[in-house]
Amino acid sequence: DEASAPPVVLTDRQPKASWGVALDKLASDTEVLEVAITRVVNPELTPVEVYVYLANGEKDKPEATRHLVGNFSLYPPDQPGNFLLDAAPSLRKVSAAVATSKSNNVRLEFEMKRVSEAKAWTPVELIIGQPRWSAHKK
Repeated sequence: DEASAPPVVLTDRQPKASWGVALDKLASDTEVLEVAITRVVNPELTPVEVYVYLANGEKDKPEATRHLVGNFSLYPPDQPGNFLLDAAPSLRKVSAAVATSKSNNVRLEFEMKRVSEAKAWTPVELIIGQPRWSAHKK
């Protein structure tokens, strides 16, 4: 289950990782995704961005679809932080896709990219804590 899932680790060698998402997240009034970067190892201060997607379908299959939830950069690039993303549009798209497909496999995918794609990777490690879903505060 989601609450006991180990943290996601993104590195310069493994820049992608994902978590399964419980389907009840799709049906509730959830609109906000909080992503906590709990630990950063970035000795050369390489500027990085993290892209967050909701995906459904079997991972690595051509029919799998990804919907961008949002992205953020670390600043300074060696400091952890919490980031709030508006997940409502992606959640609606994935809910509709799950309703019409045979697959109820939904994942939250993370992908780390260099801000400057022209520069080579240096050693970078990000640890992402358990994501938190919530409704907009009224």
